[in-house]
Amino acid sequence: MLGVFIEPGERDESFESLAAVFPGKVQGSAWVAEVDPGGLLPDDLAYWFYEGSLTTPPCAEIVDWMVLRTPKRVAAEDIRRFTALYSGNARPVRQSNRRFILASR
Repeated sequence: MLGVFIEPGERDESFESLAAVFPGKVQGSAWVAEVDPGGLLPDDLAYWFYEGSLTTPPCAEIVDWMVLRTPKRVAAEDIRRFTALYSGNARPVRQSNRRFILASR
């Protein structure tokens, strides 16, 4: 899995194009004609890597995570649109339980 943190900042065309078609309700659906996944990533691709788990039930410990260290900056309004639909999209932080967290250079 690849994780990218987002934080309020300047307008981002790629994220804004997705936010414009977010469904109108929780568990709704939307159709997107085209998405450039690279446009959703920050310029700096340095990352942390660790063996972890799914963030939603059943929270099975079967996932290799790469989490980018640099957040993607997007418009605050687009973050509000996202959190209106997915307010609890991650489980609470857990102890590392002797897992190694590796970092890229």
